[in-house]
Amino acid sequence: MLSSRSTSASSFRKAKAPHQLHVSIVKLRCNASAQPATTTSQAETTQYAPLPRNVQEMVDQCTGAVEQATSGGKNRHIVEFLNPVNEKAVNFLSTEAMEYPESTFSEFERIIGVTKNFITKLLGEEVGIKVKRIDEGGIDGDLCAIVSSEGKQVVCVVWPTAEKLKQIKSLAEDKSIGRLVIVNALWKTQGNLVSEFGIGPWRKANEEFVATFEPTYSLYEQRIGAPSSINMAS
Repeated sequence: MLSSRSTSASSFRKAKAPHQLHVSIVKLRCNASAQPATTTSQAETTQYAPLPRNVQEMVDQCTGAVEQATSGGKNRHIVEFLNPVNEKAVNFLSTEAMEYPESTFSEFERIIGVTKNFITKLLGEEVGIKVKRIDEGGIDGDLCAIVSSEGKQVVCVVWPTAEKLKQIKSLAEDKSIGRLVIVNALWKTQGNLVSEFGIGPWRKANEEFVATFEPTYSLYEQRIGAPSSINMAS
């Protein structure tokens, strides 16, 4: 899975799978009480939505999902946007990798822009938006920022690693915040020999805290077919 926080198609620049093997999936997860659907569980409904082709369509979908989840009593959300970088800058369905991909800092600036667009869509064009870096500054390292509306109706933490959980917990305790949103989290919950959330009771506490956030919206690209299995001569 190529998530929006990664440099798009970096492992596929020299040998890409055929276009028909490129699969993009968008998933909306909504509270079951907010909207009926065909697949239900006791707690929630999973609804598959049409594939967005650009940033605005993606933001519109995410906004709808967050509003539905909020109407069901959810004020903490985790969302994952497809970052509009490189070949995805104009059309999400583009598959031809660029010769010179954008830098990590450029990717960071773009996901900040998407987050601003999301807050504006939620609250209206007149809303004031603040961006506060909570990393070490500069253009390298673990880039992270808080993007929020002036009245704290919506506060987003963008590109957090597990090391930023302390700051996120502090925000979660702030009663003046309306909706707290984690955008494109960089931590991994599976596949690591040692959990990024720590060990023993610290890991358990961190996992339980993250579980209080509703995985409301996720848009990602999935490529099927390993480059090493492709016969480039055919």
